[in-house]
Order: sequence, then C-alpha cells, then structure tokens
Amino acid sequence: MVNKRGINIHGFLIIDKPSGERCAPIMNALRKRLHPRKLGYVGTLDEFASGVLPFAFGHATRLNSIMHDRPKTYRAHIEFGKETTTYDRMGDIIAESAEVPDTRAITKVIRSFIKTYEQYPPMYSSKKINGRRASDLVRAGEKVELPPKRVTIHSIEIEKIEFPECIITIECSIGTYIRSLAFDIGRALGCGAYVKELRRLSAGSFSIEQAIAPGHALLEDILPLDEALSFLPTVIVHENYKKNIMNGMAIEKSWIESGISEGICRVMILNKLFAIGEWVNDRWHYKQVFN
Repeated sequence: MVNKRGINIHGFLIIDKPSGERCAPIMNALRKRLHPRKLGYVGTLDEFASGVLPFAFGHATRLNSIMHDRPKTYRAHIEFGKETTTYDRMGDIIAESAEVPDTRAITKVIRSFIKTYEQYPPMYSSKKINGRRASDLVRAGEKVELPPKRVTIHSIEIEKIEFPECIITIECSIGTYIRSLAFDIGRALGCGAYVKELRRLSAGSFSIEQAIAPGHALLEDILPLDEALSFLPTVIVHENYKKNIMNGMAIEKSWIESGISEGICRVMILNKLFAIGEWVNDRWHYKQVFN
C-alpha cells in the first residue's frame, strides 16, 4: 500500500511527449501512476511538439534552474510559402506567397541564423504579461507586444530541402522558439514559413534515446540524481566532513580529496551525492544539500 504522502524517490524521468498532448495532464497521469511525494517537469514543450520532456522527482524538483538552462536540440519540419497566427500548423493561415526560392538561397538563409540574435517570441506563447499568458490575452482580443530575447543558435544541420518543405536539426540556447526561428527564416527568404512538425531530441544531457512513453513509465526508469547530474564536474570531499556539509557549512579547500574549485560542481562523499554548489570568487555557495 502506498503511503498517503507518496513515495519518497529522487531523480529524473525522461518522457517522450506525444504530439497533441499538454505537459500538465501528462504530469497528473504520472502522479497517479507512480505516486511520488514530489513531482514537477523541467521546462515545457509546445502542445503540438513531441519528444524529450524531463520530469523531476523529490530533491530533483529543486534543481530546475540547473537542468533547464542547458542547450536543447530539435528536429523541425518547416513548410515555406505560408505564415500562420501561431507560427506552426495549429494556427490559421494569415499569409501566402508564390515566391519560390531555390535550394542555394534557402541553405544560405538558414545558415545565416547560426548566431546570437534578438528573437521575438510568438504572440501565441506561454510568456507571461502581468501574470497572464500571452496566448490567452491574444485569444481574448487584447493587443500583445512581447519584447525580444537574446538567444543563440549553436548549430543547424540541414537534413532535406524539397520546396516547399525542409527538415533541419537545431541546437540552441534556453528560451529559443523554433517557431520564431522558422518565421524569421521565412521572412528573410521573402516567402514566409511555419513549423509543420517539431520534435525535441535532447534537453541538456537527456536524450530521446532515454525517453519513455508516458503510459509505460515505471519507478525503476527514474534516473538517480548522481547519474542525471554526471555532466557536472565533481568535488570529492573526505568523509570526515560529511556532517559539516549536512549542516550547510561552506566547503573549505582543505576538505577536498580531488576535484576542481571553480564553477558549479556536485559534491560526492564515498561515491554518494551530498550536495550541489558553486565556487564564486574562490568561496563556496550551496545550491542544494541533499539530506
């Protein structure tokens, strides 16, 4: 019988979100299926999109900023010649063009977006304005103006161009809207464009190969914290200082058996994860201590 407070388990579960499903109902279904004490999802994913959606259990729910801020990879199926209200196939078509750019022009414009630039989010988005979603305001007939956000497109791999469609794989920074990228590419080509299909292939160190269908998820599929955070540099502290760390005392360099002393690190004692923290100006600051 499950404890009324739920199962106390810590780690990350990587779900392959189906297209057409929202994140919150998937989380509610996981809560009913797995009975965790604490559960949340890392970032979000558009309803029409599919792919990697990490869920955090227990102590992992306190690490959202660390996990969410990492680069993401998407495969986008783009259609040229049309623009929609939402910049994807879910919206109404608001513009069409007979312009037919050639493959060389399409390739050149797509590659020109491998850069850092000021990107305007779609009006139909989850961005908040005075506590309300921009998309809700637009549907209510209100005028919406969203400020641009500085984003970085690290790489774009062009898989196929067969006008009026193309398929590209994008690695980008947090906050990037692939819908806006497609819109910007279409505008630069003079023919318009929207995202027909979108699949997230990775979010930080979590990949689509690890992802599980929501209805098949089991407790044993949850990645332990130390494994999920293995991308972080490691500081190994002598076991004599275990209580000091549990009491939140700042790590001193004399306690360290091995590891680096700069940036964000995971703290291990006897092969067990005890904390996450950061060296700032040669001083230690905890982000999380796992009691």
